[in-house]
Amino acid sequence: MDAHSGPGPAPATPPRDLLDQLPDVVYVAEVEPRFRIEYVSDGITELLGWTPSEFYADPGLVRRGLDPRDADQLAQFLSSPAGVPFQVTLRWRTSRGRLLFLQHRVRSRWRADGVLLAYGVLRDVTATKAVEKHLVDTERLYGLLSEHASDVVYQADAAGIVRYVSPSVRQTLGWAPADLIGRRAGDLLAPQQDLDAIDEQRRRLYEGVGDVGDIEGVAEAEMLVLTSSGSPRWMAARGRAVRGDDGQPNGIVVGLRDVHDQVVSRRALAASEQLFRTSMMQNPNGLVLFRRDGSVIAANPAFCTLLQADEATMLAARVSDLAAEEDLAEAHRTFVQVSTGEVESEVGATRMVRADGVVIWTRWGLSLIRDADGEPDYLVGQYQDLTPEHEARERLAFLSEHDGLTGLHNREWILHALSMRLRVARAATSTLGVLHVDLDRFRLVNDSLGTSAGDDLLRVVAERIRGAVPADAIIARTSGDEFIVVLAPSEAAGMDLEAMDEVAAGIQRAIGQEVRLGARRVIPSASVGIAESQPGSTAEGLLRAAALAHHQSKSDGRSRRRVFDAPLAAEAARRLTMEEELRDAIERQEFLAYFQPVVRLSDETVVGFEALVRWNHPHRGIVTPDAFLPVAEQTGLVVPLGEQVLDQVCAALAREPGLPGRVGVNISAMQLGDPGVVSTIVGHLAKHGVDPRRLAVEVTETTVVRQLDLAQAALAELRGLGIGVHMDDFGTGYSSISLLRDLPVTGIKLDRRFVTELTEHDSSANALATGLAGLASGLGLESIAEGIETDEQARLVLAQGWTFGQGYLFGRPAPVEHWIA
Repeated sequence: MDAHSGPGPAPATPPRDLLDQLPDVVYVAEVEPRFRIEYVSDGITELLGWTPSEFYADPGLVRRGLDPRDADQLAQFLSSPAGVPFQVTLRWRTSRGRLLFLQHRVRSRWRADGVLLAYGVLRDVTATKAVEKHLVDTERLYGLLSEHASDVVYQADAAGIVRYVSPSVRQTLGWAPADLIGRRAGDLLAPQQDLDAIDEQRRRLYEGVGDVGDIEGVAEAEMLVLTSSGSPRWMAARGRAVRGDDGQPNGIVVGLRDVHDQVVSRRALAASEQLFRTSMMQNPNGLVLFRRDGSVIAANPAFCTLLQADEATMLAARVSDLAAEEDLAEAHRTFVQVSTGEVESEVGATRMVRADGVVIWTRWGLSLIRDADGEPDYLVGQYQDLTPEHEARERLAFLSEHDGLTGLHNREWILHALSMRLRVARAATSTLGVLHVDLDRFRLVNDSLGTSAGDDLLRVVAERIRGAVPADAIIARTSGDEFIVVLAPSEAAGMDLEAMDEVAAGIQRAIGQEVRLGARRVIPSASVGIAESQPGSTAEGLLRAAALAHHQSKSDGRSRRRVFDAPLAAEAARRLTMEEELRDAIERQEFLAYFQPVVRLSDETVVGFEALVRWNHPHRGIVTPDAFLPVAEQTGLVVPLGEQVLDQVCAALAREPGLPGRVGVNISAMQLGDPGVVSTIVGHLAKHGVDPRRLAVEVTETTVVRQLDLAQAALAELRGLGIGVHMDDFGTGYSSISLLRDLPVTGIKLDRRFVTELTEHDSSANALATGLAGLASGLGLESIAEGIETDEQARLVLAQGWTFGQGYLFGRPAPVEHWIA
């Protein structure tokens, strides 16, 4: 560059983080006294494949990447005068060998320290160059057509008026060019052919559509053209739409070739070729014609799309360029077998490399085409993208053994692996341990922050468990927020109950570190159940033992560890027995609906009832729900049990039309989550002919929060039928007020724990109870205080604003007959 311009202040450079956001690549190069790249924006990596750091470290990388044919242009570029804008387009090879045309716009400046810097912008103009080349080739093609005496070339405008005819028209058709210019091109068509079809062909060309199977905007056809003597002559016509500066078609250029003497054979051959060409170009699968030496004759658009390459690149390729390195030898062997005629065709699957370097899976078929003498001529390859199917199979194979969210193994895999390890442990007369890890209050994260945050937390927890267990431990996520860890046999890892407990404690410590979920900070905790294998242990039994120990750790207060021992085993046996008895009791309809009155506190008049379930046990008599409901809820038996109670309530309401007020029926979380809960309730009411307004459903905050969307829809439908909706145990959840806003609640029932803690003097329990009563009054809801057992409690809740009351003070639960006057 011009060394006489002299050093001067270099212009200020914009912030690099701003330059890195520009669509073009920006660079600063030191030209004198030595050439090196001082800065290049991050876009260079996407463009050429090398990182900025590689350009900084290797000044020679620029010249190696430049196409040697443009070395002179680079020298001219480097010697351009300082301060004068310069633009040049150079050819470059990417790190993967792809040829690009890059436009450089540069201006140089002297820096104060005597260093000459070039400030430049790179833009990829490869696509533009391809278009320019296509236009040049097209112009040359039509120039040659015009000069051949045996062909006729004419140009017509959008209205079909001839504006130019080549001189060869005189020799071929007997017309002088001047006789045709200004006339409609359609006037020269013989009427005995399908003129409508030809007009449609021309229209499609004007619109830039063209026949399927040809390059865009080009169509070819044979037609009868009138000579100057009026006789028709078959001509092969090839037309191309002409576009204006706005890119819209404004005319057509047509080449006519005399094929009259060969029309029958030519038309038959053209039909055959058109059929093949149409089939190839329209085929959704990639089709390629190969010469026997492996070079490509033709490739259809689907194949170009498959490999993300243009047609020119495909035509320059060989069969050895298409297969991935891992499959290259097999691809070559197959091609030789087919090309030599050893086999006529072959099919298979192989990996191929796209132009962008991505490896894809394809299903292929290769067939040999012979010439008229029966000798091998060329090969046809058909390729179909198998990548989605291959990835789906791999994904299914992965998911068959893994949890898709965390990447850990799943329950099926852990059962198999645990069975194998138990065999090893029995053979070695040693033991192994199973830890059942469950997050505490995980549902709270899902409900308050969303399931996406919950998924993020599970992934973090999975990684923390991985880092907290021995290397030979195996881990699985079995469901929700539950994880299983299988520890190695004791002889291999020195693992006894004490060591298992230490691992469990380490897991709790790792999980208990703070996690940031979006803008919120969460400190998770976990409860752990520990089970040690016995000589007769099975995989299912050991997992069940660890789960029981985990459930007990939750009952102990969460964030605890519990070992499965004899008392837990006895409790498990008791629960199993209870489950069997419950199933029999449901079948024998041993459950009864007892009614407890709800009174108006001001005068203790009965205004309604709550239906409470009792078990009429054949040996133990009447059993209260605290003895069997937990097992019923865990086993799902609460659903048929609840239906029995509901049916009895509806039957009692039908028998006793004078029973005052509504009867409240408790609905469990499992019942509320059943999509058919509304139809079930309505069905029982209809069965007994009961007015829906005589029934109320009572749901707890916990029940609703677990499945808020289903609860909203179901409760709204019930409310629309006239059925009351009471929020039971109100005040014990964390989202009470929001539930009153979101749900069609008609009444709230103050939890009995508030009533028990009421005092004559000011207290937090008094303040909360008073506030909740005011909230109910302000919302126009029925307010019922539960668990009232003394006159003092009745007086206090009345004074606080509660309208109705329920409890032993007013009556214990009893069969409906007890309350009939």
